[in-house]
Amino acid sequence: MGHLDAMAVRKMIKLFLASLWLVWREAEGLPITQPYAIEKKGHTGVISPWEMVDREAKGLE
Repeated sequence: MGHLDAMAVRKMIKLFLASLWLVWREAEGLPITQPYAIEKKGHTGVISPWEMVDREAKGLE
């Protein structure tokens, strides 16, 4: 596996784990905070797990 492949896999795994954490806490009825990068570092882009699975939001249907 090349360097760029490893970077892509790392980003994919981080996104999966962040989505898993969010959905799990929602399912358990626990409070949810903003991601660290949004809250502390001032980032603005968030990829919602619901956007990834909602076909209508993507315009696929």
